[in-house]
Amino acid sequence: QIARYTDCSAEFVIGCIPDAVRRNISRQIFASCKAEEQEQLCETLRLYFRHGGDIDAASRAAYVHKNTFYYRIGRLEKLTGYSLRKPDEQFLLYIAACSQDEPVPD
Repeated sequence: QIARYTDCSAEFVIGCIPDAVRRNISRQIFASCKAEEQEQLCETLRLYFRHGGDIDAASRAAYVHKNTFYYRIGRLEKLTGYSLRKPDEQFLLYIAACSQDEPVPD
């Protein structure tokens, strides 16, 4: 696939990763989570990324108090061992969130 540097985005890079690899990354990240936990954590991640890390906006979109959203982020980090404060781990979490049924919308 040919693209200009100005066309590159996280979604473009993720799209270049084979589906099987993306699914494997997601499986590894959520290995210690039950299916229902994984679903809620992925939704939390999608909202976090959709709102650019703005917890207030993400919690409003989730219809929960911001402390509840902080709790979910903390639970995500505890269960997965990945931190949203570390750029390389954040990108892997983004890949995992994008690899689930719903893409991260703009």
